Amino acid sequence: MNNKLVGTDGESLAVSYIERIGYRIIDTNIRPFCGMRRGEIDIAAWDGDVLCIIEVKTRISQRFDATEAITVTKRRQLTRLARAYTDRHGLQSTECRFDVICVYNSANEGAPTIQLIKGAFDPVY
Repeated sequence: MNNKLVGTDGESLAVSYIERIGYRIIDTNIRPFCGMRRGEIDIAAWDGDVLCIIEVKTRISQRFDATEAITVTKRRQLTRLARAYTDRHGLQSTECRFDVICVYNSANEGAPTIQLIKGAFDPVY
């Protein structure tokens, strides 16, 4: 399975999972904003009254920790995207949290394993 399909499958599983535990999805796969060349917010959702910017990392094996892919550069990019998102939607004064969902999905290892890390990192400016 190619990386794009693995990622798409993982994001679908992540959306279903967080809806089951009470998050309210606002949007998914939010592409670059005006003036931003790259990056994407995988999921924006409400956890109660907290806006969550959620990065989904999918791996076909648990041999590698998916959170290791959330580099300082990626955290900085997500911080900029979150700021643009909150500015665009008038949510500047809203509490915002960065969550990470790790999906380990392998046909050979049974059902997918999903790990939610609330408040996985602080904004990086």
